[in-house]
Amino acid sequence: GTETVTDNYTTKLVVTQPDASDPDTVDLTATTTWNIAPNRPKSINLTRRFTNWRQTKNVGNWGAGIQVLGQYSPGGTPDFNDVAVVGDYAYVTNGAGHSVTIINIANISAMSSPGTLSLGGVTPVAIAAKGTTLYIIGTDGAGSHVYAYNAVNPVAPVLAASQDIPLAVGMNATSLVVAGSFLYVGAK
Repeated sequence: GTETVTDNYTTKLVVTQPDASDPDTVDLTATTTWNIAPNRPKSINLTRRFTNWRQTKNVGNWGAGIQVLGQYSPGGTPDFNDVAVVGDYAYVTNGAGHSVTIINIANISAMSSPGTLSLGGVTPVAIAAKGTTLYIIGTDGAGSHVYAYNAVNPVAPVLAASQDIPLAVGMNATSLVVAGSFLYVGAK
């Protein structure tokens, strides 16, 4: 470790290797201590992990390739770009069709579509689910919006709420994630 003293503050840096089998990762801990008043020493620690993020690492056995267990081909030229799964159903956004394609995935080797959820002139760009609620981010000439659909009946989701997403001019919502009771929206 390296130690420096400035005025009444002492800072010590310690570099450790958290995993002996991984020489590309180190932890750096900076500890600063001070004692301004007698018998009242104070300190603060800050630890950060650094890794060689450019290092290529093999993870898993990909040599055998990926096995396709099933597929769904709707015909036409859909623009599928995101998917959320609720129970036995996958909800896939179709930008070209301004809709969400509902796919029954209960039998992965014989998937079928019981229908679509039309979004009018809104182009869906992202979808997420929590419980039986689907959250869809869509764009149209007026901007970006978030829609919440109740999918208790998985083949006929019902619009429960919608909200415009206030963004700077020229920006559009592009992604979303549900975490706890929050819906996070990414935009560019």
